[in-house]
Amino acid sequence: MTSLAGPDLTIFASQLFLYNVGCEMIYLIHHRLQKIINNEVKLVSALKDITKSLYSDSIAELIEDSSLMLTVDGLRDMLYHVIHQSVIVLDP
Repeated sequence: MTSLAGPDLTIFASQLFLYNVGCEMIYLIHHRLQKIINNEVKLVSALKDITKSLYSDSIAELIEDSSLMLTVDGLRDMLYHVIHQSVIVLDP
């Protein structure tokens, strides 16, 4: 088993942090959309789009390209990018 150190640890921690916050974001969006969207098919479609974009290769590449831990602004920008790849558009 190999250990993570240096830049590898930073990338791993950044990915873990982004996916953790992203999953919580999806949970909150789900509850808010349930109040707005009555059609279950549209709700599931929107949540699938958001989840696919969160776990897309482009997001993983953005994290790997950065050698620094994500800042609050960087995290917000990435999650904003994830949300706007969906069929729905949310306010900032």
